[in-house]
Amino acid sequence: MVVVLDWAIMFFVAIMIIRLRWFEKVAVTDMKNGKLRIEDFSVQMPFIPINRDQYQNNPDLLTAQLATHLEEIVGHELQVIKELEDIQENQGQVINVYFGLNSQTTMKYMVDIFSECEKIADLRKKI
Repeated sequence: MVVVLDWAIMFFVAIMIIRLRWFEKVAVTDMKNGKLRIEDFSVQMPFIPINRDQYQNNPDLLTAQLATHLEEIVGHELQVIKELEDIQENQGQVINVYFGLNSQTTMKYMVDIFSECEKIADLRKKI
């Protein structure tokens, strides 16, 4: 039984590796053909890598610090795909930083607050 389970796991891993290599080739082809845009890429961070004391709860200051922090990290990474070295001259630059929510419960409250604000706006128009 254990041998069958081992074979199943090895088969699954082999299929995932083949699939990953196929998607890598497709992504390289798309980049060479100019089909991908900057909007196709995003980074989600589960936590902010900068202490709250450093940005003093100011979103503009946090945006500037995050952009600098990410550019330093990306600048030290090596280019893995040799064919793309020439066309990725600005690969280490952060275009923009946006903040979002990562909790659906919080999003539900935000939607509720927005609907209440719409009701208040409608009532103010009637006055």
